[in-house]
Amino acid sequence: MDAEIAKAISSIYEEDEDVVGVVVVDSSGLCLATDGGIPEAAAGVIASIAAHGDHLLPANPTQTADVSPVVQIEA
Repeated sequence: MDAEIAKAISSIYEEDEDVVGVVVVDSSGLCLATDGGIPEAAAGVIASIAAHGDHLLPANPTQTADVSPVVQIEA
């Protein structure tokens, strides 16, 4: 799984040159990977933001349970 996560992180940087950091968390807020100086301690907060963002998605009966929001923070 580490190779899959590393590949996903690399693709994020390739798709958007403005990205300076990435954190990958599971649904429990457990930090799976970080890159770009983001502290692992931020993983729980980021997972919470994503969970709250899930409530913003419209209800869609054809939507699978695997769909979740992507959180992008700009400064």
